[in-house]
Amino acid sequence: MTLTLNQANSSSQVSVSTATSLIKSKINAFVSAYNTLNTFFGIQSQYNPNTQSAGVLSGDSTLAAVRNGVHDVAIGSVSTGGLYSTLTDLGIEFQKDGTLTVNDATLSDALANHLSDVQTFLQGPTSKRFCLPVAEHGDFAYGSGQRYIAGDDDKYAELGKQSAELD
Repeated sequence: MTLTLNQANSSSQVSVSTATSLIKSKINAFVSAYNTLNTFFGIQSQYNPNTQSAGVLSGDSTLAAVRNGVHDVAIGSVSTGGLYSTLTDLGIEFQKDGTLTVNDATLSDALANHLSDVQTFLQGPTSKRFCLPVAEHGDFAYGSGQRYIAGDDDKYAELGKQSAELD
């Protein structure tokens, strides 16, 4: 930040604050990506007994393993020594259909009153943070037409390519 003083004025004030709206935006983008991925899993693994048709990856063990891994990370607990150890603590809530929603009041309170604890939960000290298990299970991509999962494993990469082709 650069501040240029053009004229001395005793009534001038400068305020600096944290842009929590950007943090909220990133958290909402994560929730949206998670929900997109959850929808993808459902479509690819569904079976319709009336038409006897199945999703392309219905019964695929890799899809089940990835789905379970992503879900386990999302519901998991991380001991950072701060106030927050789960996504639910931040106001990211699970719905009955498996999707996530953001409780804006809870998230806003966390960001306004406990920003350093939110940062510790998300970025951690050392290996105790939420973002590390997410990175280990693959990167979330935001938006339609992009790969949902990008990992080092060939199976994850192939699944990502298939999802992009379906979009």
